[in-house]
Amino acid sequence: MNIKINLEMLGKEYQVLFEVFESKRKEENITIEEKLELAMLYIDLKEGEQALTIYEEILGEDPQNAQAKMWFAHFNLIYRDYLKENIYASLKLAEEIIKLGDEMAAVGYMIKSFSLNQLAQTDRRDEQIEALQKSVQLCPDWNFNHEHLAILYDKEGRIVEAIEQYEKAGENYIDDFDPDWGPIKRYFEAVITGRVVGELHKRGRLRKIEELRKLL
Repeated sequence: MNIKINLEMLGKEYQVLFEVFESKRKEENITIEEKLELAMLYIDLKEGEQALTIYEEILGEDPQNAQAKMWFAHFNLIYRDYLKENIYASLKLAEEIIKLGDEMAAVGYMIKSFSLNQLAQTDRRDEQIEALQKSVQLCPDWNFNHEHLAILYDKEGRIVEAIEQYEKAGENYIDDFDPDWGPIKRYFEAVITGRVVGELHKRGRLRKIEELRKLL
């Protein structure tokens, strides 16, 4: 490897997993499922570019791999949004993910809304809102799709609707990560669904509701 990795950032179990997967990758004896897990371990190690490279590898092998499309589109907006062409690439992938339906579509709509936000095209705010409305319709038991929709409603002066979405978000917390979850599932619940968040985040949501109620 040409980069310095601090494996201490991972738990002991995941350190072993990382080394096993990297060894198999060098030997070209790694499955796509293992590559997906390895990419997420790179994310935990704050090595986003390494993760994106792995997703590109997977899509080169299997262009229709839904997980690789989803995570590449998501992390592309985080690590490569300095070029508009990268944002448009995520937007294109979002549309493909939406066509898969169900939970994947809910994620696709979130990525679509975030992509439009990154493009800073305020005249497309209605598209952002519509995308998140569809996400919460598909997955009403998530947190972040409700919260992101609340933020947009707030920007549009739709205060009652913003409060409603913040309150719905608060109904969807779960206590903690399941110890049986692997890296992908843990990240999905932490940053996609937002069902596992810290107390600071919860208090911030309640403060926002109080602030909005004062505007009524």
